Amino acid sequence: MTSDAITAIQQDHRLLEGLFERLRNAAPDERAPAFERTRLAGLRAAGLDAPAAPPAQGGADELAEATRDELYEMAKEADIPGRSSMKKDDLAEALREQT
Repeated sequence: MTSDAITAIQQDHRLLEGLFERLRNAAPDERAPAFERTRLAGLRAAGLDAPAAPPAQGGADELAEATRDELYEMAKEADIPGRSSMKKDDLAEALREQT
């Protein structure tokens, strides 16, 4: 292994240590909603039966932060017509209008 490769590995290791430290120090309530939305979206993408991701706290503003897949699942549960051809912003708007 060359010295450049060793240096790159060491830099990656330091970077990952810093990321893990920040994650450990983050409050659980900051990590949990995003993790749960990502976990459920992953299950659905794998073809497994999973409920729609819970809406993030804050209501309508959080719709803007949701992925298109998350919005689509919410629109599916709300039985919004035309959802399959809607873009992310359209899905968010249709969901806002439902409430």
